[in-house]
Amino acid sequence: MDARVQNQLRNVLRLPIKWRYGAIASGVALTQVTGFMWYSPGSAWSRQLPPTTFSQSSTEMTINLITQTAVDTGFAFLLHYLSSRYFRPATMQDALVFAGLISAAQLIPQIPQVLWGRKPLGLFFVDQAFIALGIFVKILCIQNIPY
Repeated sequence: MDARVQNQLRNVLRLPIKWRYGAIASGVALTQVTGFMWYSPGSAWSRQLPPTTFSQSSTEMTINLITQTAVDTGFAFLLHYLSSRYFRPATMQDALVFAGLISAAQLIPQIPQVLWGRKPLGLFFVDQAFIALGIFVKILCIQNIPY
């Protein structure tokens, strides 16, 4: 790599990131709402879920929801950082490609767990499709919401 390209790369990495907190919050909120609909009883996806007698207390549900929101927010910040530094999606197709790359990066290492853990493939793909959709929604919010 010649010196000119190295200097350009250094200059790009030194630029401050303009964090879009509204876009991050919107992406997280939309993903949470989508999750409520995705996994709600009676949805097409819920047919893949095994019948269970497992129930959670309201305290456990609250803790899980807070934890999920915190993890989702942290992941949205990571997506914002990656999209502002390394992959700047400008179109819907760019956002879809970026979401596909990130989804594949987190999906591929889980395949052996599915095989060894004997998790039903239908349930695995329902979960992975939701994760990919959530990533795509967050990227679209980061890409299109200016604040």
